[in-house]
Amino acid sequence: MLLLVAARFVCEIGLVTAGRITSISLPFVIVSLFEWHGVMALVGLVSILLLVQVGPILVFGRKTRGRSLEAINETSAAHPTLNLGREAATY
Repeated sequence: MLLLVAARFVCEIGLVTAGRITSISLPFVIVSLFEWHGVMALVGLVSILLLVQVGPILVFGRKTRGRSLEAINETSAAHPTLNLGREAATY
């Protein structure tokens, strides 16, 4: 509990990102979850986290089925906003 209060305080003052807090606290969560419910709880946690990651990809990802890499690259070059701030790779 003290770790969560400290993490919240640090987040509020902006010294670390949510990713760092997750990296620090995740080992403690995994051990506690394993002791509480075993391997099945860990499998469930990983499954839920993977489903959460799939959501933005399904919503914001580009449709690439049936398209060649060249066609996908041409689309990225023609529409710079699809690169989300990254320049198109030119090799």
